[in-house]
Amino acid sequence: MRLSKNFWLKEFTRSATADEHEIDNTPSSEQIDNLRILCTQLLQPIREMLCTPIHINSGYRSPELNLLVGGSPASRHLFGKAADIV
Repeated sequence: MRLSKNFWLKEFTRSATADEHEIDNTPSSEQIDNLRILCTQLLQPIREMLCTPIHINSGYRSPELNLLVGGSPASRHLFGKAADIV
């Protein structure tokens, strides 16, 4: 699923840790909407300004995954409102 011109949902949900521990890291429709806003209003404009691809290290995290990786209980990753990028 495309979130913006250059960003795809799978970039925000892939996780080696989730795979290793067989954790379902599928966001809800509300969380997908939040990721779409994050992409269209922040990440896509940054990518276009820099004229270079942006790599997503961490995007959406399910509650189980967030707990396992030591994320804050109030992490914006839980809501599809954060991304760690390179």
